Parts: sequence; structure tokens; C-alpha cells
Amino acid sequence: MRRHSRALVVCALICLAIPALGYAGDPLPGPQDPLPSRLPLLDESALDKYGGSLQDLSTGPPLDEEYPPGAVIPLDTKNLRYFSYFTRVQRSIDQSYYYPKEGASELQNGVVSISFEINRDGSLGKLKVIGSSGKTILNEAAVTIIQNAAPFSNIPSRINHAPLKVVTNLLFIPSHEAVQQYQGLNLLSIPLD
Repeated sequence: MRRHSRALVVCALICLAIPALGYAGDPLPGPQDPLPSRLPLLDESALDKYGGSLQDLSTGPPLDEEYPPGAVIPLDTKNLRYFSYFTRVQRSIDQSYYYPKEGASELQNGVVSISFEINRDGSLGKLKVIGSSGKTILNEAAVTIIQNAAPFSNIPSRINHAPLKVVTNLLFIPSHEAVQQYQGLNLLSIPLD
């Protein structure tokens, strides 16, 4: 009985000592974005072409108030009126995201700034590239991604104006497989001895 009591005391002391020693173990991995299509707004000149400015987007209304009608709203806004709706829009875009095969042959990469309108019923309105990646293939892919993502869900009643003018960036990076093919490597054919 005495051995069991001692063992319990030792176990209890060890359990209490581990956090006190600062043992953290392996850090837990943080959440990761499964698709690389989201980037913060980077290019102020692209917004100037569309008729807004980066300052207008960054200051915006307070987090619980509506943007004025006609305002250009970043898809990654933290405004509470738009956040859940725009999260669903972003999910639709992520699901239609692809890297164009034609771009993989030359390992093209870039960022495309794109603006689009969402009508009250979720249908897609005007759509245009406002910041080119410099590569036609990637610009066309960005337009196709947004078109394939539509129609979106209806704009919720808490948002009083429509259409919503939205701006976002799509990032295009060749996949690991495309890089291997481009460099003449096929890791599946390498014998493992």
C-alpha cells in the first residue's frame, strides 16, 4: 500500500512540475488557408483606376455600420455587417479556384486584382481586372474563377444596398507538380533502394 501511495505522490508531483518547468512540447500547428487565392490589398494604383482609394477601404465605416451605397468593399473586410456574407462568397471563390495549365508550362505566377458586383439575388454584375498580373493567362483565369463561383447566395437583408461592389486579389502560384514537370523531374519514377 505504501508503494502505491508513493507512486501516486510522485505522479502528482510530475504532473504539477511539467507546466511549471515551462515544457511546451511540440507547438500546435496554426490554422492554414487551404487555397492561396486570398491576399490583402496591395496595389493602391489598381484601386485608383476603379474609382476608390486604399485609404477609403482601410478606414471605412465603423465595424458595425454599413458602407455607403456605391462604395468599393474589400472581400476581406472585417465589418460585421458583411463579414459572414463575404466569407460565403470567398468560400465559393476558393471552390472554383484553379491554376491554369497553360501557365504551368512556363511557371507563371502573379497577383490579379479584380473587381466585381454582386446583385441582390446573388447574380454576378460587372466584372473586370483592375490590377493585371502582367500575364494574360492568369488574368483570364481570375475572371473565369469569379464567373464560375457565381451565382452567390442572396445578399442578406441587413445589407440595405445592392449591387455590392467588391474588390479582391487572386494569387497564382504553380503547383509543386508543375515545377517538377517543368524541371524534367518525375519523383514517382525514381527508384527507392
